[in-house]
Amino acid sequence: MYPFDNAEEKAAFQARTVQEVLDHHFKSLSKRNVAEYIKDYSDDCIFLCNPLGGHASGTYIGPAGIAKWCEEFFPLFNHVEEFNVSGAFMHGADQNEGVIVYNWTIDNPQYTVTGGADTIFIDKAQYRMLTAVYTVAKKV
Repeated sequence: MYPFDNAEEKAAFQARTVQEVLDHHFKSLSKRNVAEYIKDYSDDCIFLCNPLGGHASGTYIGPAGIAKWCEEFFPLFNHVEEFNVSGAFMHGADQNEGVIVYNWTIDNPQYTVTGGADTIFIDKAQYRMLTAVYTVAKKV
């Protein structure tokens, strides 16, 4: 049943709207809560991560793969001063399937992430496929 505690919890997650999925995604991301974060991903989700500069680059499959990506990405941002999302476009906001496209940046005392661009395909209120491109720069 990984990453859910039981079938009821999984059913509740799969009943969410696309807007609720995105809200949960940002909430668990900002807290860097891997256990919650990976619940947004389907068992067979494909995450293609192609950041400029090679950080955490690769293909990650399912919640276990996403958890591995989190191990590489989250430590860069132990203290997030600024997480900005712009240019969000959502198809199916009030349904449990749809597409989301948005741009993002992150800033903290050690790193800056710019040029973040994600495309997410959602089915049964979970990410089925996600692509991400971003640039990580260490501050001097």
